[in-house]
Amino acid sequence: MRLTSGEVELERHDLSLTLEQGALKIACGESDSAQLPIIDGVPPSVTSEAGAAGGLFLHVNAGSDQAEHSLSLGALRCERFLAAARVTRYWMGPAWGRAACDVPHDTQFLLLELAPDEHVLLLPLLDEQGLRTTLHGAGGPGTASRGTAASAGGRNELWLHAESGDERVGASSLRALYVAAGAEPFALLRRGFAEVAAATGSFAPRSSKVLLPNPNPNPNPNPNPNPNPNPNPKQGAAAERGGVRMVHVGRILLQGGA
Repeated sequence: MRLTSGEVELERHDLSLTLEQGALKIACGESDSAQLPIIDGVPPSVTSEAGAAGGLFLHVNAGSDQAEHSLSLGALRCERFLAAARVTRYWMGPAWGRAACDVPHDTQFLLLELAPDEHVLLLPLLDEQGLRTTLHGAGGPGTASRGTAASAGGRNELWLHAESGDERVGASSLRALYVAAGAEPFALLRRGFAEVAAATGSFAPRSSKVLLPNPNPNPNPNPNPNPNPNPNPKQGAAAERGGVRMVHVGRILLQGGA
């Protein structure tokens, strides 16, 4: 990605996704596992919108304005995944697993590995109406009351949760999730974040930002010209005592083999 005349030029993903008949999968002809859905059983209330670089934006359509939405996206299939979930108000922590039930509550980033050369990125979005979406497995918000956590199917279900945090702020439809696929995970992340940035306009990826000049042009990171930072010649000196090497480091005496 690069900036040209104030506009972002996007790199297209090398694999494309389709959402058809309740199945999210890699387009036919682009993968050996194209017939196996990544998420199966996507409800009809979830629709897709193609992005400029080949990713998909998934929209959730509910019946009425609500400050909180929770729904199952369907059964997840992958070899393994890397997730980043919010562990405190301002920090995220990593998590790994192989099934949807391992996806932690408040997941804000999910990278799936389907095969060594097939990866899928899922990014929950902040909708312009003020609802923030996250992902989680069975046992998260909205699942316990439906009895899905203990069932075999529930262990494979990936859930989407959206909330505004204010009962007065609600929506009946929202742009909830971004998904994209690629062969190389690092390139997939670069292209995916750039496509989301261009579509939402709410942030800019690092590749499009201008780096500030180095305030310290001195290439030497050590401003002290003296190669010995310790002015006391006795400290840091080594001596042999009875076949044992004694090293003085400040006030600590370290003893090692000869």
